[in-house]
Amino acid sequence: MHNTNSPPLSEANVAHTRTVNGLAFTPDGLHLVSTGHDDKMRLWNLYTGQNTLTNYGTMIRNQFVYNLVPVISPMSAGSPTYVFYPSNDRSILMYDLMDGSLVKRLTGSFGRITALAWRPRTQEIYSAGNDHDILVWGPKNVNRDNALQAMADLDTWSDSD
Repeated sequence: MHNTNSPPLSEANVAHTRTVNGLAFTPDGLHLVSTGHDDKMRLWNLYTGQNTLTNYGTMIRNQFVYNLVPVISPMSAGSPTYVFYPSNDRSILMYDLMDGSLVKRLTGSFGRITALAWRPRTQEIYSAGNDHDILVWGPKNVNRDNALQAMADLDTWSDSD
């Protein structure tokens, strides 16, 4: 977790201080994102096996037993890659994957979000929750060819069920 010089199989080597309940690979396979009940999201360099020590801030809430798997956007030249996290507070947190900055907080769900899925063809996010709804998230009034960059640029998002 802190990139110590412990032997690789040492009991001191842990990823989180509490239960890990989410894993997602980056599209290029070079990094892994992990989430845990310690309210942390970590980015791991799979070549070195080390935590990148990216700070995603204090907004992550993760106290429920089920898996909360983040969704990572496709990678494109010249554009940042984003990670979307279904926080327990009924919102989706959109972070810049590499620098950890919070880009957007997507709100509109009436219940706790329990699952996220990325639809590559239309660059939309689908969320499901304990409110029995499936919501479709995407930027308003944007050409779908540039939707990923527009997600970060626009102040307004739409959700529909």
